[in-house]
Amino acid sequence: MAWRPNVHLLTPPSVRLPSRRRSWKPEQHTPSARAQANRRVRSGAAWALAGALFLLLTAAACTNDIIPRGGWSGPVPSGDHFYFGGADGQVYRVLASTGLLDNAWQYPPGEKATLGAVYGSPVIRDGVVYGAGYSCRGNICNAQVFALDANTSDPAWSDGSYDASTKIAGQVALGTETLVFGTAQVGKDSDPPGYLYALDPQTDAGRPLNEQVRERFKWRLAVDGVVLAGPAVADDVAYFGTMGRTFYAVDLRDEARYEDKPEARVLWSFKTEGAVAGAALIKDGKAYLGDFQGRLYALNIASRKSGYSGPLDSGREEWVFKGSAWFWARPSIEEDVVYAATLGGHVHALDARTGLPVWKGPVRIEGQVVGAPALLETQRGQALAVPSGERDVAVVRLSDGLVLGSLITGSPVKAEPAVSGDFVFVHALDGRFYTFSARNFEMRSCIDAKNGGERCAP
Repeated sequence: MAWRPNVHLLTPPSVRLPSRRRSWKPEQHTPSARAQANRRVRSGAAWALAGALFLLLTAAACTNDIIPRGGWSGPVPSGDHFYFGGADGQVYRVLASTGLLDNAWQYPPGEKATLGAVYGSPVIRDGVVYGAGYSCRGNICNAQVFALDANTSDPAWSDGSYDASTKIAGQVALGTETLVFGTAQVGKDSDPPGYLYALDPQTDAGRPLNEQVRERFKWRLAVDGVVLAGPAVADDVAYFGTMGRTFYAVDLRDEARYEDKPEARVLWSFKTEGAVAGAALIKDGKAYLGDFQGRLYALNIASRKSGYSGPLDSGREEWVFKGSAWFWARPSIEEDVVYAATLGGHVHALDARTGLPVWKGPVRIEGQVVGAPALLETQRGQALAVPSGERDVAVVRLSDGLVLGSLITGSPVKAEPAVSGDFVFVHALDGRFYTFSARNFEMRSCIDAKNGGERCAP
């Protein structure tokens, strides 16, 4: 039986995917024409489902009762604290040593202030916390991109947040002099269906008025589909996929040849078989990414940047692995082994050079995986903390795929766990923030962030 996503884990509880009826007539009364027509129908249905998943998943809907949910933002360490975006549209700071909420640190300020849905994890550089959230009223959506002082939570941009009439479901990313993020359509215009935006990330604190940033917007690049995940940036190149089945490599450098020509920034692109919803992993000159046809790809960045724009080439150590379910979560890599989890709950271990399986078979955990697995050291060897969209975080040993146990949350986890020293930090979908021992999986602390950081009831 073909695998199908568990809609109740991907969408708000009250939402159901719309039914879609299609009919077709073969152009010729021959078996081959009929087979081709069948393939077109199946492809159309798959695209309808992929589009519906995005619309429902991130609340890009045209009715008031389907609202953005958020809660997918994973904790990000900086100094003695962790930062993450809550399902209530707040950005939180937690003290790493205690796992307790810093109630004096708040953004946005105000008792009922909210960013809307925050899906992407924050990005922190030079003491500044960058991120984004969005909210919708009917089919009108507004996104806010922010920059905060990590110590005080004060806005780092004198002009406040950057607002755009769109949805930002992925993480923002930073190049040397540019902040980028992917979007859905802007306003009511469905063509183009998505963009890559570029902003000036410079902060204004302590700078005289005549040196503060006057124009935050730098450029935007129209792409062939919604950008659901945040770009991965390496060497001032942004790598990201779209729901239109294209993976892009875009130059972020400020050069005169790109002035008024954002399309010239595309260094190369690659057509995938399915929609790309998740973020790519950039490591050792390769891009690893999955799609909604159950394919995991390894692309050689160096050869493609030098002008190669063809199909997968095994001579360049490029490969595709055909899994049994859709890939959404960003892959992880350790010691030349790529670990990739699917929406079917399968965890694969693949040779990074060839794409061949390392384990005897995939490991199966309960629930869909949309958050990237995190590496940790346990009493029984190196392992992956794999967040489950159904409940808990499974711990899978790297050497053989043995499931060692679970970090018990009792609720879905769609955010990537964070590992620091001997501890694992988990943000669950219900707003609770957990600290676990990486060695024996014991829970050390639990707070309810959305209720002022109260300790979790036993």
